[in-house]
Amino acid sequence: MTVTEAGRSAASPDLAVLEEIQQRVLWLATRIVDAANHDRDTGDGVKVGGHQASSASLVTVMTALYFAHLDAPDKVSVKPHASPVFHAIQYLLGNLDRGYLPTLRAFGGLQSYPSRTKDPDTVDFSTGSVGLGADEGIAAHVVDITSADRLYRAWQRTLRHGVRTATAPSIPGALRTVFPDRAPIVTVHDAASHTLSWLGSALGVPAVSLGVHAFGQSGAVADLYRAHDLDAGSIVNAALAALSLR
Repeated sequence: MTVTEAGRSAASPDLAVLEEIQQRVLWLATRIVDAANHDRDTGDGVKVGGHQASSASLVTVMTALYFAHLDAPDKVSVKPHASPVFHAIQYLLGNLDRGYLPTLRAFGGLQSYPSRTKDPDTVDFSTGSVGLGADEGIAAHVVDITSADRLYRAWQRTLRHGVRTATAPSIPGALRTVFPDRAPIVTVHDAASHTLSWLGSALGVPAVSLGVHAFGQSGAVADLYRAHDLDAGSIVNAALAALSLR
């Protein structure tokens, strides 16, 4: 590690600069809550809250993380009540439009707690008011597809249009609704695995498809699922494999 004449690591953050940034983050986070409660007409006069104190308690930690320590691959599960601080930081980093700053807890605005699917800026993990969040660091959705043939036909229509016009095919609306995040997927089907394997291509994400590749066996359902790698343990392993393909 390179060390300067003052004995300080050359890679050490400038504490004076961090202190100035911290003050800006604190002011912005406080103003986000203040605007939601005093500037915006709620219709009934009821204040919307915002947990100002418990948000402010994370200003120093989050300023140090986002402005001095985090690298591109790093992910952060933000304390739910620190949502205003998170959005203030994202604004200063250029990742949030200024127009969203007065919209805390408004419909279509900044969420009360960080949300991957509802917030306009990029949230690594959705967290909730009772501490619900990224227990294992992996966000997952379970989707039951009952009309794979209809989804496939919709995908083929957009795909053929892309082929004929040399443009990127759009994702069918139904798929956008049930798969809001561009995350790797695992498809599970008690028939041929390729029946749902096209979903990875349609969504533009890595996919691992599990299914049945041999027929004629008999036995208990649990035993057959294990034999065809359709049991819970195999699905978890497939998810890890899909994540490694990113």
